[in-house]
Amino acid sequence: MAIAFAGSMLNSQLPALSENKIPSTDSVIQGIENNTRITPELRAFYLLALAGTYLDGDNRTVVEKLFRDYASERGSMQLTEKMIVSWTDRVSLRDWNQGTNAKKNATEFLYPIADENSVLAELAIQKALIQVDKIPDRYVKLNLHYIASRLFQKLGVINQAQKYNNILEDSFKSCEGGSPVNEEEIRTASSILNSMANGLLPFPIPDQMPMPIDNPWLRQKIGSSFTETDFKESEKLRLRAVKMADRLPTTNHVRRKAHRDLAVWYMQLGKVAMGEKEKQILFELVGCNDDSILYPQSVGCGTLVWWKVEKQTGSELCGMG
Repeated sequence: MAIAFAGSMLNSQLPALSENKIPSTDSVIQGIENNTRITPELRAFYLLALAGTYLDGDNRTVVEKLFRDYASERGSMQLTEKMIVSWTDRVSLRDWNQGTNAKKNATEFLYPIADENSVLAELAIQKALIQVDKIPDRYVKLNLHYIASRLFQKLGVINQAQKYNNILEDSFKSCEGGSPVNEEEIRTASSILNSMANGLLPFPIPDQMPMPIDNPWLRQKIGSSFTETDFKESEKLRLRAVKMADRLPTTNHVRRKAHRDLAVWYMQLGKVAMGEKEKQILFELVGCNDDSILYPQSVGCGTLVWWKVEKQTGSELCGMG
């Protein structure tokens, strides 16, 4: 599934479908749509992944064979936040790797796509969005709207891409000035803004192990097109996300991590003074001047503990004691 999705999440938009071009009822698209053994979240995920794979221009038979098992999924797999963030990042990163720049005119996103694959991709996106409407989790829903907007953009259906971009922008503005403050909305919006920033200037912000600034790997150039313009555009999106987070209480994890991530991002890019400034803001929020809080402690079983200096023992949280 991960391999399929890695090759799938692009930007897109599609022309209207004519009835005589819609695939037969036994298609893999309808199979996924009708699979009641999985949640709407998973149906939407598989359909968007399928659409993206069609847009890669792969052979239809190969693509549908790859996804046919998902039309008969019997497992109880659930979407995790990590998976959602990974998909959203892939959309933006794929654009960057292909040399697509968000500052370009929308028409410059268009790719030559085989007509049959275009029709199938559009159908899959449309079916996915029907499933998205059934999802109660706002975090999942808004991220999938972003993915759909990017897929629509690639297909060249600009009006649909703009429709979902407007949904995102309305959510951003609500987080910037809405009342009362909604932590979940801010967490969602800031996460998407950071994914957009990654599309302009992709660089890892590690959560699990310290990566000192003198690490040679961190000094490597990001691809071959990391410019100060890229930095400024990416920074603008990250700062917008941090400004949203600053509406939350000082003890809030989303707010603290926003400043922590920005501090680490600046430092890894060689913007040490900016990184130090953000680090001091984080120290004030946490009430601690120890650099070790920049990275969480692992307590085993995939569990991380943030904002603590003292060492934790994994057995306490894993049920292994």
